[in-house]
Amino acid sequence: FPYSVEDMKVATIFMVYTYPAEANLSLIHSEWTSGGYDGNGTNEKRFSYTTQKLDKENFLLGYPEEEQEIPNALINTLNWFDFNSNYINNAMGTGGESTVYIGKANPTASGFSGSIPEFLMYRKALSKEERQRIESYLAIKYGITLTKDVGYYNSDYDEIWKADNNIVFGNRIFAIGRDDVSGLYQKQGKSSHTENDELILNAGELEETNEENISELDNDHYIFIGDNGKEDFIDEVDYTASNPINRVWLVQPYGENSDTITTEFRYNAAHLFDKIHTDLPQEQWDDYSVWILINRSADEQQEGDFDFNQVEAYKHHAIEGDHIVYYNQKWDEDNSGFDQFTFAIAPKLIVNVHLHEMECEDEEGDIDVNIKFGEPDFDIEIFDENDLLVDSQTDWPTRTVTFTNLSNGWYTAKVTDSTNVIRIVEFEVSPTAGMYVGLEDEYVLNPDVTIDASEHVTAQNITYEWFREDIFFSSGAVLNTDKPGHYKVVLTNPMGCTAEAETDVVISEGMIEKESQKELPTGDFATADIRIYPNPTRSNQEFTVAINLLEKQDVQIQIYDMSSRLIHNEELKEISDYKWNHRIFKSGSYLVSIVTKDRKYSKKIIIQ
Repeated sequence: FPYSVEDMKVATIFMVYTYPAEANLSLIHSEWTSGGYDGNGTNEKRFSYTTQKLDKENFLLGYPEEEQEIPNALINTLNWFDFNSNYINNAMGTGGESTVYIGKANPTASGFSGSIPEFLMYRKALSKEERQRIESYLAIKYGITLTKDVGYYNSDYDEIWKADNNIVFGNRIFAIGRDDVSGLYQKQGKSSHTENDELILNAGELEETNEENISELDNDHYIFIGDNGKEDFIDEVDYTASNPINRVWLVQPYGENSDTITTEFRYNAAHLFDKIHTDLPQEQWDDYSVWILINRSADEQQEGDFDFNQVEAYKHHAIEGDHIVYYNQKWDEDNSGFDQFTFAIAPKLIVNVHLHEMECEDEEGDIDVNIKFGEPDFDIEIFDENDLLVDSQTDWPTRTVTFTNLSNGWYTAKVTDSTNVIRIVEFEVSPTAGMYVGLEDEYVLNPDVTIDASEHVTAQNITYEWFREDIFFSSGAVLNTDKPGHYKVVLTNPMGCTAEAETDVVISEGMIEKESQKELPTGDFATADIRIYPNPTRSNQEFTVAINLLEKQDVQIQIYDMSSRLIHNEELKEISDYKWNHRIFKSGSYLVSIVTKDRKYSKKIIIQ
């Protein structure tokens, strides 16, 4: 639209606009042109705002009363002093000699591409404070992030979003709020710096336009939101826990009653649901959701902690397209000045059972049922191992409930939240709860074996002792051995209560054959001879072990069954040439070992 500028000696101009991301277009272009024809005049001068090119390489917002120049985002402030004095030629024209054009001068003009939602012109040079108030008004109205050097101000020049917040949370700032002096009444807002409407905050119910929103805000009350600038994605997800994204938002309400403002809140979580659908089979999709985590104790100085002990966690109330929706959300209810929030992928409901410490002789115990996520109120039911209900709590408002005097044994806890999400957890009440070892009946040497007694143990601070044939063998949870035999592991908790498990370590059939076929050693024992006859022999029939050694010495004779269990052990004193007789009553394959002071000889015998 054209208007006369001949009588303006000084002007301060604000313009809010969007522009296409084309290479030949820039933020703003302004220039005087002459010699054109418009209406009744042939020598009119015109001053045009367009986005076709930029006269300056860097367009900066400057405050004349200060040397510092502060760059701004999509709000541009222009200061012109006597800008038309050198261009007046005559008094011809539709509105005077010179005309200002905003956007296209006519429908066929190619100089402007984009849109200008608001244009303000003041016929004076505004002070820094006046400009900051106007820039803040425009930034709140259009979801524009100002430079990190400045804060946001109301019409009384009170700082309603502190510049110090921008050190950590100066990205994608937007707000809702009301300022009657400036004519601001923004009931719903989002950042203009995101392409997918990442966050939308509104008072009352969200409408198509701000003007259609009939909710009310008190004058000089605001809710601001800005983020830390980090990625809003998760590369690796642990689906047994909470997985917060890296992006964290700061909320700063302003106004005496700002903690009573009830808002709706929308977040574009499409990429997080896509992550769940990519990682998990379809039958598990419904077990997980995207949660909002709110840290009420955080401030503007640094990112807060979002572990379970620090936050409030809420599942969305609805889904609208790509957005998850939270209703009836209030901010800074503790009046600390700030809240922080983020979003996380997590199960819809997590239930843990904690057993109180028990003495070794106790026959009853107490438990805490701890609930993470889920929507209160909760119904909690405790069933014994026969599926009989032994205790319960209904409409429980908090996330921890204690049950007392449960007899030792196995139980099931069933937790149902207000949205009918159900989780079932088994637990044990016992002085040795969590100390189940679960060893196999036997382990086969090949040529050795490693056994981890802690694989199924969930109790903390447990000590382990291993015994072989009831003789102490080693300590520690992991046993590594190449010796066959009967083993026992004893677990002890900090209260001195013990649990134990037993197993056999056996030699494979192939190893028995290998041992029995070994050649006798050469050198000093080259003439040593060990023979067994008759072999095979019958059960309960005597057989002979003939021993021929070079010198007299003590010899130990050991017989192992196929389970590597030692069934006979005998020591012979000072022998060199000796025949030892024995009987075995059960048929099968056995290994006869002759142990001298330097060697061990093994022979296989078959009992039919």
